[in-house]
Amino acid sequence: MRKLRLESLKYLLSAAVLFSSVNALAANGVGAFGGLSLTPTAPVDSGAVTFQFQNRVIGTGRYEGINLTNVFGLSDFLEVGGRIAANTTTVNLYTGDGGTRDLSASVKVQINPLLGYTLSPLKVSFGASDVGGAATLFRSYYGVATYMGNHWNASAGYAKAGVRNFNNNPLNGAFINGSLSLKPWLDMQAESTSNRSWLALSAHNDSLLPSWGAPSGAAIYAKLNTQVRGASQVGGKPWLDVGIRMPLD
Repeated sequence: MRKLRLESLKYLLSAAVLFSSVNALAANGVGAFGGLSLTPTAPVDSGAVTFQFQNRVIGTGRYEGINLTNVFGLSDFLEVGGRIAANTTTVNLYTGDGGTRDLSASVKVQINPLLGYTLSPLKVSFGASDVGGAATLFRSYYGVATYMGNHWNASAGYAKAGVRNFNNNPLNGAFINGSLSLKPWLDMQAESTSNRSWLALSAHNDSLLPSWGAPSGAAIYAKLNTQVRGASQVGGKPWLDVGIRMPLD
């Protein structure tokens, strides 16, 4: 398993030479919130939407399938998101063994602009994932604070998972996460709860899409994640996030 994780990280490093960027890029968490792959961060990517594909369903104990998220930064303090999670895409659920198929929404509110601290490097937000609907398979409520440095950021927060799939929900209890810029186009990321830890490498490019006629601010990214501590809550093997960011105006 350790060899597999190392080989996966080496693969991303080799592939990442195709990327070149000058700015850090926001990405989606598994629960359709701005942040790292499993835990949120406080900043809101105002005036932009991020679409992301993830080749894993995390949060119910059955991991195969796809997780699609989109996150809209509607203002400097308000973010809303949507999520489609599906263990299968070709099985009729009425015939059985279709697994989870879930459509849900999320919301995050950053309090800095509301209190006159927009320029502070310390951001504080509160949010909820999987709001609305009856199933609430992935619900969590959370608060998170993020300090944003020049080439790094660090976050700490606390989350309360919903009663459904309580033991499989990674966003539950105290959590910390951080990101460090290794190159202008490459970030190393780490996330941890009391029982588990994850690492990721994220490569991003903000010049390719504009060179093809997309508006300034359009970008693409790819991120490889792996669990490095604790009982597996993500299906064992590494998983991939691929996304695109587009300005709303």
